[in-house]
Amino acid sequence: MGEDFAHVGGVRTADQYFADLIEQTRHVSGLDLPVTVFSDGTDDEIAFLTRRPGVTRSPATSDIVDLLLMARSRIIITSAGSTFGEWAAFLSEAAVLRHPAHIHAPIRPPQYTDLYYEGPAPARPQEWSGLLLSNVLEIQPG
Repeated sequence: MGEDFAHVGGVRTADQYFADLIEQTRHVSGLDLPVTVFSDGTDDEIAFLTRRPGVTRSPATSDIVDLLLMARSRIIITSAGSTFGEWAAFLSEAAVLRHPAHIHAPIRPPQYTDLYYEGPAPARPQEWSGLLLSNVLEIQPG
């Protein structure tokens, strides 16, 4: 607890970080957006998310398939220090919510960051940037 993600690797991101961002994103969209969790954690370790309505765990596949499926998401919420999440974000055309304590440099070139938000999500949706709000509001499930 209290470790500096910018200088320490292999640190588990707090469960509440993911839960809060999912709820905030759903609140902003006005929809019960479907969520797929990609994790190397056990079912018990991610149950705090998968018990929520509309949240499922990605079925077991190969790492490359997981990476490509993540890259097809409309919003990617990365774990602090997750190079896997960062690669998926690099390959995506999605808004990328990065842990605020683990941002060293932009993932994608400016032509993408002008279209798709990349960075931390402020704690209160009222403080979200226009680009992040726009990216979330453009999502149509299905």
